[in-house]
Amino acid sequence: MQLQRSQLGTDAHNQTCYHRQIHGLKRCKPVRQVSAQASPEYQALTGIKVVSAADGQDRELLSLWQSNSASKVLVPFLTHFADLSSWELVQKLKQIVLPRSQQLGVQVITVGLGSVENARIFAAALDYPTAGLYADPTGACYKALGFSPGFAADAQLNPYFKLLPMLAGIESPGTLQEVGWWDAQLRTTAKL
Repeated sequence: MQLQRSQLGTDAHNQTCYHRQIHGLKRCKPVRQVSAQASPEYQALTGIKVVSAADGQDRELLSLWQSNSASKVLVPFLTHFADLSSWELVQKLKQIVLPRSQQLGVQVITVGLGSVENARIFAAALDYPTAGLYADPTGACYKALGFSPGFAADAQLNPYFKLLPMLAGIESPGTLQEVGWWDAQLRTTAKL
C-alpha cells in the first residue's frame, strides 16, 4: 500500500503556445505545469485526525508531512498499543528504521490504535520517541483504509476472548503472513 502522491506532467500551456506560433499569433513563453494526483489510500485519509503522543493535540494525519513531492514519509500503522506485534514492530523500527530514515531524510509517522495515554505508556515502555507517534482512538484511519476490524469487532466481549481467534487468523486474514512480510520489509530497509 502506498500513500504517496504521484506526479503527472501536463503540457497544456506549451501546446497552446505551439498552436499560437504556428498561426503567427503572439509568441508566449513555454511553461510546464505539474499537477499532483493522490493515491486512493492517500485520498481515503483526507480529513482524518490523529492525536499526538507528544502534546495531546489533534492533527489531521495528512498535514503531518510536507506537501512537496520530493518529501518521503513512512507511515507504519500499528495494531493497538498493547499488542505484542506492535511492540515487536516498534522495537525494529527504533533499532533499524529510525536511524536509517534520519540519514535518508525520510520522516516516520507511527500511528496506533488506542488513546493518547496508551500511546504515551507504550512509548515510555519501549523508549520510543513520542515526537512521531500518534494515536487513533476511534480507528478512523484503519476504517478508511479498509483494514480488518478483527474477530467480533462489535461484540461486547472481553478483549482476551477476541484475541485467541484472531491469533488463529479468524476474522483477521493474513495475520501470520503479515508478520513475515514486515520482517522481510524491515530487513530490506536495513540493507539500504
